[in-house]
Amino acid sequence: MQRPLFCIFLICFYLHSNCQNSFECTGQPFAFRLDTFYSLQINAEQKESIICKHEQVTFEKTNAVAYRPTDNLIYFVENSKFNPAGPLVKKLYRLDAQGNKAFIAEIFDNFQIKYTGAAISPDGRYFYAVGHSLITNRTDSISFLQIDLESSSFNATNITLFPKSGQYLGLESLVCHPINGQLIAFDDYSNRLVTIDLEKQLVINDLYPVQSQIDFISGLFFDAFGKLFGIGRAPQSPDIGVPTPSKYYKFESLNGIGEDFAPSIHIDDVCSCPNIVAFEQSIAPSITFPCTETTITYRLGNMSGKIQENVTLKQTFPAQSVILEIIHNPFGGDLGSSIGTNQLNISGLTIPLGGDSIVVKISLGELPLGNHNFQAELQGIEQPYRSGSIVHSDDSRTCEIMDPTILKIIPLYVDIENNQQFFCKGKSVLLDSYVSDAVTYLWNDGSTNSSLEVFSSGLYFVSVSTGCETYRDSIFVTEADIGVNLGQDLQIDLGDKVDLIPEIASTGDIAKIKWFLLPDTTAFQECLTCTSLSIDPLENSSYALLVIDQFGCISLDTINIRVNKNYKIHIPNIFSPNGDGLNDVFFPSSKHPVDILSFLVFDRWGNQIFILENGTTNDPTKGWNGKNSDRETLPGSYIWRMVLSYKDGSSQTLTGDVVLVK
Repeated sequence: MQRPLFCIFLICFYLHSNCQNSFECTGQPFAFRLDTFYSLQINAEQKESIICKHEQVTFEKTNAVAYRPTDNLIYFVENSKFNPAGPLVKKLYRLDAQGNKAFIAEIFDNFQIKYTGAAISPDGRYFYAVGHSLITNRTDSISFLQIDLESSSFNATNITLFPKSGQYLGLESLVCHPINGQLIAFDDYSNRLVTIDLEKQLVINDLYPVQSQIDFISGLFFDAFGKLFGIGRAPQSPDIGVPTPSKYYKFESLNGIGEDFAPSIHIDDVCSCPNIVAFEQSIAPSITFPCTETTITYRLGNMSGKIQENVTLKQTFPAQSVILEIIHNPFGGDLGSSIGTNQLNISGLTIPLGGDSIVVKISLGELPLGNHNFQAELQGIEQPYRSGSIVHSDDSRTCEIMDPTILKIIPLYVDIENNQQFFCKGKSVLLDSYVSDAVTYLWNDGSTNSSLEVFSSGLYFVSVSTGCETYRDSIFVTEADIGVNLGQDLQIDLGDKVDLIPEIASTGDIAKIKWFLLPDTTAFQECLTCTSLSIDPLENSSYALLVIDQFGCISLDTINIRVNKNYKIHIPNIFSPNGDGLNDVFFPSSKHPVDILSFLVFDRWGNQIFILENGTTNDPTKGWNGKNSDRETLPGSYIWRMVLSYKDGSSQTLTGDVVLVK
């Protein structure tokens, strides 16, 4: 239901409007973060963004930011409190290019509503803002503010919007399409782009697919090529527990799918002025040699609201340069006699709404070393909010407006000594001399590719030529040597420990060492320092050592280890517990300690006189001292029974007799 706001007080509007300095409408975004204003620059080709300017402009957190193309000023709503416990007071301001803000009006409506996203209609008449309750940003309805900026009293209307589908909405951002005026937002509740139908008071939230890779969007903006961008964050991982970094998302206008575009600062809201004819120039390669070729790309964007007809593109290249061909031109026009000259003059271009490119290839000739400025111009442009009919090309890599693109000419060189100088036996190495597509290559074997695959040792050289100079470089390539030797196969007793210390010889530095227990093909140990291995195998085993050097050369050796399980337990048949320190205790011994599960001794009538559980061989403190409890026993023959457990998991029961003498 639409209802007028109670009132909007107009204060000093005309006083401030005459003294503010307007922005330059360039299609680039402006953003707010807390109390700071940012001027940003987007390079669509390189997928990067830079901060051109930032300064404090207000002492409150600022949301609901929108650019007005008719006066080139930024309008925003500042939500503040008279005191920490008081209601929100919404004030509408205007910001100029010098960071000066002019107070326009105070907005009286529901004090519990906070406005977070804003937009201005393409004709500059209406300021729109979306808001939500202070309690939660996900509600069953959205508060929508519309202010008539052209009315003398700044008529304002508050509209309640409802979701077309589902129960809840979470709108933090808002943007107006620069051509058709369609209001677009991102619903943080359903994670998708939505459109707004003011007449039906609906948020159309079933038109675009869910974007699960995006958690929220804090600001939306269009560029001058008709591309929709958002700044937001991906969902937070529950394992990390910290917010994900902010980033730019680029949305496809037809299907609403957003893709990662570039890193971004965290912002509260963003706006732009896309209502222009944008003209960008890039050079590839931008660093090259004399007498080579390069490609000039003119990127044209038209969000001016009208088709641009009878436009002329002009550029004068350096006198040594020659235009070779027009690789791509979707705008038609008459090329005239441009081919074969240094004068580009395409007349009669028709630039429709949207964006595309003209691509031109030129031969540079013997340009002097150093930087050369390249700048083109469009003539016959009509833009509703910019004066003049000429638009100069801009280098989108810089913050300057309509600045030339730099071509750097450097001396011809080639360096193949940085290539890998060694190759593995039976393999090859690729020598790469690439410096540019615009030069020719000649190897000593007659090859003319920029790279050469080498299979044998020797001296190789390449000549790199342009139309006016030649440079030569060489490299000596050698077959790398690598070898590893684990020694002869071994035979050991169960329980023996073995140190495998291989002999490793390599031309290059060792990059990887991997130990394997065959037939398993997964390394059980991998490191750069494990050049030896200590093991005590329980079964017959085969070990392999794989060594890889810095050139990728590989050497492998194996060793077989046979484990002898002839368990040798020595048990005496006589002992003399007379306290003389010699043979006073009856106990088993072995080469390596063996677990004793039980050890029993009986007299000749079958009476148990000694018991041991959970002992080990070679330990006289766990043996029989010839006593039955604390009483001395008589000399004679005694029967014993012993159960042993070995390291390989097997067990053995032994029995026998022993003679006790005094």
